[in-house]
Amino acid sequence: VDGGNISGATTSTLTINPATALDAATDYNVVMTGPFVPNDTSNYVSLSINNAPVITLQPIDQLVCEGDSIAFSVVASGTGLTYQWRRGLVNLIDGPAISGSLTATLSIDPTVLLDAAIDYNVVVTGGCLPGVTSNNVSLTFNEAPVIVTQPIDEAVCNGDSISFTVVATGLGLTYQWRRGLVNLVNGATISGVTTATLSINPTTALDAGNDYNVVVTGICLPGLTSNNVALTFNSCDIDLSIVKTASNMTPKIGSTVVFTIVASNIGSSNATGVAINEILQSGYVYVSSTTTIGSYDVLTGVWTIGNMSAGATETLTITASVIADGNYVNNAIVYGIENDSDMSNNVSSIEPIPFEFYIPEGFSPNGDLINDLFVIRGILYFPENTFTVFNRWGIKIFETNQYQNTWDGKSNSDVNVGGDVLPVGTYFYVLDLGDGSDFYKGTIYLNN
Repeated sequence: VDGGNISGATTSTLTINPATALDAATDYNVVMTGPFVPNDTSNYVSLSINNAPVITLQPIDQLVCEGDSIAFSVVASGTGLTYQWRRGLVNLIDGPAISGSLTATLSIDPTVLLDAAIDYNVVVTGGCLPGVTSNNVSLTFNEAPVIVTQPIDEAVCNGDSISFTVVATGLGLTYQWRRGLVNLVNGATISGVTTATLSINPTTALDAGNDYNVVVTGICLPGLTSNNVALTFNSCDIDLSIVKTASNMTPKIGSTVVFTIVASNIGSSNATGVAINEILQSGYVYVSSTTTIGSYDVLTGVWTIGNMSAGATETLTITASVIADGNYVNNAIVYGIENDSDMSNNVSSIEPIPFEFYIPEGFSPNGDLINDLFVIRGILYFPENTFTVFNRWGIKIFETNQYQNTWDGKSNSDVNVGGDVLPVGTYFYVLDLGDGSDFYKGTIYLNN
């Protein structure tokens, strides 16, 4: 019946405007009647509704290496679909490297850098308007490896450390250092064989060569091989020196003395296998020792250092007590594996002169030439001394600076009673050696 989108239901032409999916059917027909029977019915006819194009799966961006093949694909639904791939608004056409420009899949094989773009898209049309255009997608290229800075030759002294370095650009870079065509591996002296920097520490003559190189690879082929570089050795000598000092060159017997041994490598080359012979002689008894590096064996008298870089300085200190008898000469000798350019500074020798220091408990200044003076053995080694004597009431009865064993039992005080000759008795003394050490205090028995 006529109405809505239907008109001409009782005429020779049926019109449906607009047609919708609900109007689809396969059994449309018309019955024709007239003044005479029978009526006549037409054949069935169908009304089919075409689907407009719909993109159900958009193409995706592509990231490739130059020379790879790529494919942009779109998935669409609709009736009578056609495709046109474009860059921006420019239609693509099939050619030597491009195919499928009028299909659901665009292929480029091989790709070149000129194919890079961010506006690849496809226009999909069908039996029904409107057509649809996909999202823009990009074709970008990974960066192939490029060596920007080649490694350079190295000339060193035996025992030095070296580094070969390459600077490269690209994505996903890997490195393999080689000698010639043989891959190096990390070990005791070699490190960084799969990094941009190869290190050898320390170097030896076996490391000399002119065919060090590195293979740089990345996500994109081909890999690159650096120039060959050389490791050569200069004619370098070490120069080890030793200096030995003592905290006191005139120590008292029974006191302690500190020996300081300073070992240095004043040459231009690194030294290996460095050791010092430092044997305490019979006039000393070992107390303790410290080192800035290595270890000191008091039994063998060897201070083991090992490697010493050019310009390095290390120190050993030994504390020992001084005994009454024995040899007081001390030698320190330094040596290493390499040739030493100056052997004159490899030995340092010192000889402290110990002395006996003794303060007697009494004397008898009676003129018999026996113990007439108060003699302190060893006092002459302390010229800045001060010697003071008190009686039992704490009155100062004798005082002198720079005492030199001359006191004869007489007072030099202004408070004497009965003259300057002191009576028999016990007196008290204070002795300051003037060297910063503790004062000596005690008693003296004076017997005339």
